[in-house]
Amino acid sequence: MGRSVHKGAVTAFFSFILVAFSCVKPSSEELYLSSDRRDPQGGYSFTFPLEDSLSYDVTLYTLMDCSDYRFAKFSGARMLLEWRSPSDSLLKEERWLQKEDVSSRTFYSKHFVVPLSKGVRPYESGDWTLKVTVPPKAVSRYRMSGLGVKVSQSENN
Repeated sequence: MGRSVHKGAVTAFFSFILVAFSCVKPSSEELYLSSDRRDPQGGYSFTFPLEDSLSYDVTLYTLMDCSDYRFAKFSGARMLLEWRSPSDSLLKEERWLQKEDVSSRTFYSKHFVVPLSKGVRPYESGDWTLKVTVPPKAVSRYRMSGLGVKVSQSENN
């Protein structure tokens, strides 16, 4: 009988730990949209809940399914980034996706990782939307499969 009480206590303890840790907000969030989910202007939109008391690192990633022969002509792709704050303020910047951003590759596939910002602190808490617009020619010519964004809490929080 003592053994079943012990087994029940262990089960209850681990259940409590699982529930406690499942309520903790993750330190990073990743969202990915396939290219067929772009808006009519060619934009990928992502929404993240951000706190003004924390700082964040933001990274873009994408995959191009094109051969080395086609990729040899790739000279970069302009990306327009628009951050919309919870109070509807708009911040814009332009970035370029470049060959140097390729983190791994095969003959038919190129994986890009583009660090956008490190340690950025939003000036207000709430749901921030990042819209990244990539020219449709770049998406179709180099068979860009989609675009992903990773937002993670900075190490210096």
